[in-house]
Amino acid sequence: QPFFRLLFSQLMSRSDPLWGSWRAFWFLVVATVFIEATFLRFSLPPWIFLASDSNYYLGPALQGQIAAVGPRTIPYPLFCWMLLGRSSDWRALAIAQHTLGLLGPGLLLLAWYRLGAKIHSARFTRALHDLAGLAIPLLLLPSFAFVFYEHMAMLESFSAFLQCCLGSLLCLLWMPAPPRRRLLIACTTSFLGIAMYYAN
Repeated sequence: QPFFRLLFSQLMSRSDPLWGSWRAFWFLVVATVFIEATFLRFSLPPWIFLASDSNYYLGPALQGQIAAVGPRTIPYPLFCWMLLGRSSDWRALAIAQHTLGLLGPGLLLLAWYRLGAKIHSARFTRALHDLAGLAIPLLLLPSFAFVFYEHMAMLESFSAFLQCCLGSLLCLLWMPAPPRRRLLIACTTSFLGIAMYYAN
């Protein structure tokens, strides 16, 4: 009991060695997970697997007829057209989707971290907030299911990236900010939400 009382008092204080050790541990875990996830993705051959619905997205993208897929699915064929429209190098699509698979959770974790810095003044609640944030990289980055979808010419990995961006904007919207910035973030969040609706 005295140990836990001391631990609680240390976490509640504003400057202490224990807090610095916790921050170092947190960043070490995050860096380790991101390095492992990067190695997992880019150590694989940059192949793209095709599913039964892949031609629905790739056909218009390679032919430059993005509007042919209909308004509900334009974002992903447009993304494929930007990568494959000129070079037709399938490795570019795999590398781009792997990059988005790392970037999406990274943005979400960064926004979650900034949210904790803004709304928590006590060390204890901030530590709990950061501990909960570790679920983002631990669940999303090492997942073989996400890596598999990033190797497919399907919109699942692209949609997951948009969802991470939307979550990041919601974290930013929760932070204290000037009215104009909040309005800008709210408009961007609404636009991204509409893009997610049309991307699924």
